Amino acid sequence: VHLTSHEIYGGHHTHRAWIETELVRGRGEADRTLDLLYAPEAVISEGIAETGPYLVAGDGQELAAAVLGRLGFEYDAEVGARVIEARELTRPVAANIAMLLHGRGGSREEALEYATAWSLQPPERVEKLVDSQLRSGSPVYQHTYWQGRELVAGHVGGDPARLRELMTARVRP
Repeated sequence: VHLTSHEIYGGHHTHRAWIETELVRGRGEADRTLDLLYAPEAVISEGIAETGPYLVAGDGQELAAAVLGRLGFEYDAEVGARVIEARELTRPVAANIAMLLHGRGGSREEALEYATAWSLQPPERVEKLVDSQLRSGSPVYQHTYWQGRELVAGHVGGDPARLRELMTARVRP
């Protein structure tokens, strides 16, 4: 649910649709059709994609339970919500691993040790997490997700109108 809403409704697609409608077509700001990956705007863009879905559907667990229930699967939305709440505490771990490996020259073993202690994941998931950071073509981008969410959620404060305004504003973190 999170990935889908992050990319589509409430997230990137909604953000880009508002930019296209208001800024490109409405004001003729053709430069807004470009997204630069390694730009400060990426923090805001990922923050919108992380925050918007929560304003639309909360954590999405009730929706997941309803959809999966129609398909014949049991899904406990309350447990799902608790898992999401716990995962929020570990959001910076991937970015910290990227900094350890790529910014500080840490070894794979150091990253595995850190991830084991802080990610609360089983060993096979820890290995995948570290290996994905080792292979990442853009390790510096990891921080945009959790830091963007902190910035945007703090600014929006649960107000959809503030999120809507942020979607078409020219702001930098």
